[in-house]
Parts: sequence; structure tokens; C-alpha cells
Amino acid sequence: MIAQLLLRYWKELLLIVQAVVIYAGFKLWPKPQTCEPEVKVVEKVVFKDKIVYVDRVITKDRVITKPDGTKIEETTRTEEKKKEEEKKREGSTEVVLKPTLPLTKYHLGVGTEPLALFKDKEYIFSLDAGIRLAGTPLFLKVNPSYNFSTQRFEGISVGISLEF
Repeated sequence: MIAQLLLRYWKELLLIVQAVVIYAGFKLWPKPQTCEPEVKVVEKVVFKDKIVYVDRVITKDRVITKPDGTKIEETTRTEEKKKEEEKKREGSTEVVLKPTLPLTKYHLGVGTEPLALFKDKEYIFSLDAGIRLAGTPLFLKVNPSYNFSTQRFEGISVGISLEF
């Protein structure tokens, strides 16, 4: 009884098995580990302040004559003392840049043509494979298709797809 049902509805069971395999593969497939490069831009700024202190001492000599005839002489002398101080401050800023484009390189998928199943009762499956073009969001894709009802190769299509 079960063998007769399997032989009679093998095409429908094949579609159900394909859906279950795709769903289980999607849930159980390990997540790819991505290497996220970082670009660090470090700017180091050094501030130097130079302070010069100058002390100037002026001494004046004068000649003062008193009423009794004595003279007092005064002279002017200038003395300078310099003192220098340096102060340093350091400051830095850091900028981290991360890439925004995902690092996946390949694309793989399986599909079927439901209109061929409903219209002509044919089971046509296609494989979808693609590769990223030089770090851009564009993929070069190849899609071969196979007809399980007539047991023949249907065709192949080549195209470009955009990932966003």
C-alpha cells in the first residue's frame, strides 16, 4: 500500500523532500566567520609652550650737593636675569574605520519552476551559482536547469545580479 503511494506520488514527495532539505540546511548551516579588518588612524599632537621670564634691575647713581658743599655721586647700573621654562602637552585622536561591504564571495541556490509543474506537469529544477566580481556588490551567475519528467537538460542561463 505504502509502496504504491510512493510510486504514484513520487514527484510530489520529491518536492516535499527538497523543501525539507532546503529548510534544514538553512537552519543548520554554520554561520561563516568573517574577518573584519580595522583601519586605525592615530594622530598624535604635541604642544610646546616656551615661557621666558626676564628680571631687570636698574640702579641709578645721582650726584647730590648738600648746602655744606659735599657732593654725593650716584651711577646707574642695569642687570638682567633670564629664566626659561618649557611646558609640553600631548594629545591624540583615534579613528577606527570598518568596511561596510560583506565579505561573502560565493552564492549557491536551488530552485524549481512552479508554472511548469502546474501547466505541463513537468518537474524542472535549476541550480543557481554565482561569484562576486572584484569586491563589488555584483555577482556573475550561472543557472543550469534540468527536467526530471523528460530526463533531459533544459538549458543554461548566465547573468549578473546585484546584492543589496
